[in-house]
Amino acid sequence: MAIPYRRLLPSGFGLAMGMLTWLSASQPATAQTPLDSTTTHAEEVLTAPPLASTTAPPVQVQEEQLWKLGLNNLLLLPANWSREVSNVPSAVRYGRYGLHLGYERKLRAPWSVLVEISPYWLSYSPVGTASHEQALCARAQVAGRYYYNLERRLRLGKSAGNFAGNYFSVALGGGFGRQAHETAFLFYNRSGPFARFDGAILYGLQRRLGSHGFFDFNAGIPFAFSSGAATSTYYLGASGPTLALNLRLGLCLGR
Repeated sequence: MAIPYRRLLPSGFGLAMGMLTWLSASQPATAQTPLDSTTTHAEEVLTAPPLASTTAPPVQVQEEQLWKLGLNNLLLLPANWSREVSNVPSAVRYGRYGLHLGYERKLRAPWSVLVEISPYWLSYSPVGTASHEQALCARAQVAGRYYYNLERRLRLGKSAGNFAGNYFSVALGGGFGRQAHETAFLFYNRSGPFARFDGAILYGLQRRLGSHGFFDFNAGIPFAFSSGAATSTYYLGASGPTLALNLRLGLCLGR
């Protein structure tokens, strides 16, 4: 039975549209990006770990020798006062004016040896006379030193390689000059032979003052090796050897 063409046209068109609709629905949805959208990129900033310091700690210069010029080889005891505070009963006025010239040499850490000579001009007035006498005299010493705290000073970052530290010392000293009353550590009440000798066991400390200065202080027990009544330079009425005190202030001449 033949179907007229005009009756088939609407039915065929509807069937075709249905097929197209089914095919479009079966395809996966495609995400659409708006034309004016902005893409944001997140960047992770990595911080590099700090580099280990390649700078080595400062190395202290280990001085092997040191020349020292002490500027305080001075003692002035005016009339009458000298007889009350020091062992100078034979002089009314006593004056000492000089320098300390020292050389310290490192043997091996922490040991060193010190050689010092202290020339001075002696000016004094003897008791019972109106005369004023003057003479060139000298004191000297040779000492061994043990700087016991060098390693600790280095750990603390303090100066230690330039003969700066605390020390124990054994010293031998002397005094030279016919009019001399003094040895390295003792004071004699009268002048005597050209040379007198003494010794001492000392505890002291030495420090640098800036680049060119120093101070060296020690105290200890002196011993007289020569005859005669002797005591320390500064004495408060005690008889016999007392505590020896020594101070050096001055300049470092070279290394």
